[in-house]
Amino acid sequence: MIRALFFAILCASTAVAQGLPSSPYSTAFLVNGVSVSHYDIEQATLMNQALTDDKNPRAEAEKMLINDILYLQEADRLDISVSEKEVRDGMAEYAGRSGQTDEEFLRLLGRSGVHPGTFRNFVRAGLAWRKVIARLYGEQASDISGSEVDDLVEYQPAQGVEQFDISEIALPATPELSARANEVAQQIIAYSTSASRFAEAAKRASVANSGPSGGKVGWMSLSRLPPTIHGTLRNTSTGSVSAPQQIDQHLYIFFVHNRREVTENVRPAVIEYAMLTVTGENPEAAAGAAGSIARRVSSCSDLGIEAQEWAEEDYRKYVVASNSEEYAQIPVETARLDNGEVAIRQDVPGRPNARLLIMLCDRIFVQDREVRTELRRRLLLANLEAYSSRHLATLKANSVIIRK
Repeated sequence: MIRALFFAILCASTAVAQGLPSSPYSTAFLVNGVSVSHYDIEQATLMNQALTDDKNPRAEAEKMLINDILYLQEADRLDISVSEKEVRDGMAEYAGRSGQTDEEFLRLLGRSGVHPGTFRNFVRAGLAWRKVIARLYGEQASDISGSEVDDLVEYQPAQGVEQFDISEIALPATPELSARANEVAQQIIAYSTSASRFAEAAKRASVANSGPSGGKVGWMSLSRLPPTIHGTLRNTSTGSVSAPQQIDQHLYIFFVHNRREVTENVRPAVIEYAMLTVTGENPEAAAGAAGSIARRVSSCSDLGIEAQEWAEEDYRKYVVASNSEEYAQIPVETARLDNGEVAIRQDVPGRPNARLLIMLCDRIFVQDREVRTELRRRLLLANLEAYSSRHLATLKANSVIIRK
């Protein structure tokens, strides 16, 4: 008996000495005085592994647990509660996104070792946060004028649309680099007497994602490209290089391989997209972080959640009407993206250790004014998401996290 007791004490002492928890229910860290146990982290990690392909699921699990505590603490401060029925409905809604019932979803998680209570707590925290943002910012976010919706409504019947088979070269062209960019562009134009030469120049000089593949973009409709380059492409002969064209803070040159006209039903009245700038200790670290996020996200909601771990000013979401002045400023990368896809811009002016993720959220094709309700909903969600990111950043900045 004494020997067994001594052995138990020795094991516990060894665990402490090695930095291991003496109990899975012991505290791993505190968030504003609320304990998070090693068991909580293990469960959140298992759930994260079951639902995502995060490369570091434990780190992401800890972030999720911290966020959930802040969500619930803020809800408690505002005397906001979530009923058991709301939790059950929320679990069913979440499971339904993957075409499953909540029972089927819980069985799926159970096979990965996730306790039902872990998923239930996750849903409860998310619902509480939704109520918090609605309480604090619902009125401001809903302040959408009729003219804002009108600006998004545009009908265009079927028509012939020009398409161009193009390759591209993008050169950094911030104010301090503009002169050099124009000089390099002229050298490339003079050198690129054939498609193969243009491809060679793209591999050497282009900072666009297409650079390593020789700048090849393929067939693109003018309706999916910034209006500022429409005239440039139209004025470029087949088999030749375009004049340089400034887009955002880059100077673009295009090689036009071919052109044609096809029929498209409507042009998108609204483009919805988001951008997140990520940084690292060096360019390679930034590229790795950007690539990791790009692999994890499949919607702008996912990207918005990722953005909570970065500075507020590094994330923006846009809803832009095609008849607005802002339409010309839409990143050219969105033209090649489908909904939920990401492009990574390698060059962020003035920030060598940064990469820019650009995600297309949606293209909205409007054919009649019955879609006004849907457009208003999109604007409301974009407003609420912005308020949510800012409010969570404030809570994190004022929180006290103590690791044991």
